[in-house]
Amino acid sequence: MSRYRWVLLLAFFLLYGCDSSSESPGLPPTTSITGGTTTTGGGTSSAASITISINPSGSLSAQGTASVTATVRDSAGANISDGTTVTFAIDNATLGSITSTATTVSGAATATFTALSTAGTVTVTVTSGGASGTTTITILGADVGSIQFVSASPSVIGVKGSGQTETSIITFSISDTNGQPATDGTTTTFTFDGPNGGETINPTTGSTVSGQVKTTLQSGTVAGPVRVTASTVVNGTTISSSSTGVSIGGGVPNITHLTLATTKLNLAGLAYVNLQATISSFLADRFGNFNVLQGTSISFYTEAGAIDSSSTTDATGSTSVTFRTQEPTPVSPVSTASPTLPSAWTTLGGTGNPLNGLSTIIAVTSGEECFVDNNGNGIYDGTTIDSFPSSCDIGEPFIDADDDGAFDAGTEFYIDANQNGAFDGPNGSWDANILIWKKIQIAFTGGPSQILVSPTSFAILDGTSQSFDLCVADINANSIMGGSTVQIAASKGTLTGGGTFTMPDTLTGPYCFGFTLSDADTDTIVEASTITITVTWKVTGFSDLISTRTISGTIQ
Repeated sequence: MSRYRWVLLLAFFLLYGCDSSSESPGLPPTTSITGGTTTTGGGTSSAASITISINPSGSLSAQGTASVTATVRDSAGANISDGTTVTFAIDNATLGSITSTATTVSGAATATFTALSTAGTVTVTVTSGGASGTTTITILGADVGSIQFVSASPSVIGVKGSGQTETSIITFSISDTNGQPATDGTTTTFTFDGPNGGETINPTTGSTVSGQVKTTLQSGTVAGPVRVTASTVVNGTTISSSSTGVSIGGGVPNITHLTLATTKLNLAGLAYVNLQATISSFLADRFGNFNVLQGTSISFYTEAGAIDSSSTTDATGSTSVTFRTQEPTPVSPVSTASPTLPSAWTTLGGTGNPLNGLSTIIAVTSGEECFVDNNGNGIYDGTTIDSFPSSCDIGEPFIDADDDGAFDAGTEFYIDANQNGAFDGPNGSWDANILIWKKIQIAFTGGPSQILVSPTSFAILDGTSQSFDLCVADINANSIMGGSTVQIAASKGTLTGGGTFTMPDTLTGPYCFGFTLSDADTDTIVEASTITITVTWKVTGFSDLISTRTISGTIQ
């Protein structure tokens, strides 16, 4: 029995003693497999190597997808067990996304990479257990599909040297065929159409950043609209888009275009306080453009009553302030001029000077005098080339209180623009930076103190008629406030031109008109007749005041 035991022991040692390996019995071997993007490690019971393949294998289009397949093997080179987890990751999420994990089937796990619209190269890292591998995917930008104008900031600029903003940033948006922002660096060419006054754009070629490309428009010396066009070439075809019109304006208010308006010409300011009118001022530059003058300050001054001191223009180059009646009234100095009055007024013996009831209002702002641009280059080149009419030459602003058309030292208000202590009239030279101004007048009127009619009696024979002249005015021979009424009625006979009339809103002079009384019957009886003239003075916010005048006579 013992002899058999020795034989078994001897066979055991012969079997295991022939292995020359230095590793300990029962431990798995360590294997390293290299090549391409494969990294290995581990043993026979875990992932030892990963081989990665991409389908499609070439570059990937924007917003395209690719399959990333990882083949995982153990240390013996055999496929890893089914169900083994494999992790996928990318180094730049702005380029796309990838399935984060997948499990093996027959040793392979597949993830999907989805590209975004940005061109670039993304690195994919695959890991399973202690093994990992990397590969790269190149993403191509999609072709340009469209160009769109985004903005011009600002959309209105001044001509060169105007003191206004002279540049505008023009922005376009470029999208690819997928509707996504075009790949950064897409080349775009800029051109423009303008008034040919020396305007420029810079750069003339640009590259997209986040789907946008920009250029800067610099104004020249001539006003007018400018359109900038952005273009790029795709597969031999040019794709273009134009901006909306960018307006180049003179940028400086011009005396020719300064205009004033009022909502009321006639206010009963000789009798009532706080009757109001809105005074509006309208500006434009030498080219007639108003939209370059937003924010311009205009100052207002008045001879009588009171007015807002200043206001700034809106996007239309206009602004409005409130004028109201109050002390002082426009009675001093007495006007030395006199307007032409209706002949009926003089015949009827009317008195007063309408100019004594006028309040002069002036609006003042910084601007330039006018000139005639004979060569059309948008700038003043002196009288050897351009023309400077005397009507364009203005002096310092003043209020002509006596309405004689000239400044009277010591009695009339003026603005000492150059602060030399004296009034300066027109200087004979074109001024590019001067206080420009215009005036408007409002009548301060009273009640119908003069109701004049002629003849003052009548005797109308059978089958005949009598004509009458009638004038209604206040103490200064001005019409009473608009909206008042005049009614003419007769107790006998037929009136032509009678009835009720509404007084218009007029500035100076009396309200005069004529009417006729006729014999309307065929008898020869002489009858008494009375013509009644009723004037109703209407002032908004106050009670009506009624005045009458009667004319007595006979009619056959």
